[in-house]
Amino acid sequence: MKPSVARIQSALVVFGVSLAVSTLLTPVTVGAETLTEALARAYSTNPQLLGQRANQRAVDEETPQALANWRPTVSVVGEAGKLRTDSNTSTTERDPRSVELTITQNLYRGGRTVAESRRAESNILAGRAQLTSTEQSVLLSTVQAYMNVVRDLAVLDLNRN
Repeated sequence: MKPSVARIQSALVVFGVSLAVSTLLTPVTVGAETLTEALARAYSTNPQLLGQRANQRAVDEETPQALANWRPTVSVVGEAGKLRTDSNTSTTERDPRSVELTITQNLYRGGRTVAESRRAESNILAGRAQLTSTEQSVLLSTVQAYMNVVRDLAVLDLNRN
């Protein structure tokens, strides 16, 4: 025996209504009551935005690294020890110490420092644009979800009346 289309539709309607009623009877904690609060919460807690901000902080570090090539490199090496010499007639003890200080300054690196600085600054600008794009995307999704809830609540009120 084949079920009729009307029977299937009525079964789906009954299932949908029972699902809606069980959803309405389940206590729900509302995170934000206004659109402004929802946007603020999404802006401060969204994992996509948090990840993009962390990525931007890492990209921001490229500029100081590139600019460091203009600065000298300093290295210090020190040694200290105890030297004891025993002979048949006497024992000699000495405390040898030495310190070596090296300062190196690149005069010309073939334009690499300038190119690396420009590349770092360009990467920062690109990262900021990507962060702005991600912010806009997340905030748009938040507004869409919020407005969908507002619409669905209005439809629910209409259906109740």
